[in-house]
Amino acid sequence: MVMSEKLRYAIGIVCLIGVVFLWVGSSFLINYAFTGANYFQPFALTYFGTTMFVTYTIPIGLGALYRKITSKSSAADADAKPAAAAEGETVDPKMVPLTTKETAMVAFQFCWLWFIANYTSNVGLGLTTVASSTILASMSGPFTLILATLVGADTFTVSKFLAVALSIGGVTCVALDDNGSTTEAANPILGDVLALIGAVFYAIYIVFLKVKIGHESRLRTSLFFAFVGAFNAVFLLPFMGLAHITGVETFRWPEKEVWGVLIINAMFGTVLSDYLWITAMLMTGPIVVTVGLSLTTPLSMIGDLILKGITYSPLYVTGAVLIVIGFIGANLEFKQLDAKFNAFVARFRKSSPPAKDAASA
Repeated sequence: MVMSEKLRYAIGIVCLIGVVFLWVGSSFLINYAFTGANYFQPFALTYFGTTMFVTYTIPIGLGALYRKITSKSSAADADAKPAAAAEGETVDPKMVPLTTKETAMVAFQFCWLWFIANYTSNVGLGLTTVASSTILASMSGPFTLILATLVGADTFTVSKFLAVALSIGGVTCVALDDNGSTTEAANPILGDVLALIGAVFYAIYIVFLKVKIGHESRLRTSLFFAFVGAFNAVFLLPFMGLAHITGVETFRWPEKEVWGVLIINAMFGTVLSDYLWITAMLMTGPIVVTVGLSLTTPLSMIGDLILKGITYSPLYVTGAVLIVIGFIGANLEFKQLDAKFNAFVARFRKSSPPAKDAASA
């Protein structure tokens, strides 16, 4: 049974909302590990979280065992691309599932982008407040809009443009307020810069996945993340040793209390949330998901207020409100406005003088 586009979109939004709650909770856990438990080890924390993706091998193995026991799996290779064509039937290339080799290749390319984005975000989170980090991370909105439009990974609409513009306005308010912030943050300016770097790499890897995968039916998500975890575990371990030797980040074994934080954050803030995230992205699109993650803003501000007693200025709150309005706008359709915009572009193109042929001059 083919799922309708409206149902796909609705499921994607539900997954996105789940990601928002999980990411906000993860932000507070990381912030607690860095400041409350005095375990400022962003590389080790990110490395541990990414390697936990290998836990997806458990359901993969159980599934394979179940199929073997029940003998429901055929002798045909599950990785083989479906035969196009029995009796002249054609298969849309965009719907053909990725093989294990193709999945591994996409995972290998993705894991580097993912690690850089998460590492810079984690370092920034230890230097600035949770609300500042999450709000500035929403700058991935304009980056994603530009990149996704350029490569054809998503469609450009007026509503999406306005949504991203509102996000930029909100980020500007936050940055201006944070410059003179008196809230508890070790280095708010550097933390903001690192959050923006994370936003750039986020935009790169979310568009990369949309281009490489397209429809969610093409990807075995658990297999994909299992590869990501394995690649990170193997290839990033030498970098952690190098960081220890050079003094960039001296590795320190976590205390028992910190271990609990690391495991909970990895399983819910990384393993589960990223599964929901990639599902939401493939069902709704890179721009909607990217702007939608700005919903972490009000949640993180409320969390800062309750857990730390941090209060924010009217300018800061205005920035948060603008970003939330931007998310709402990104999910609305303004067909008449888009039609007028496209008509204006078409008229502009027709009215512009054609390039002169030098040969006819």
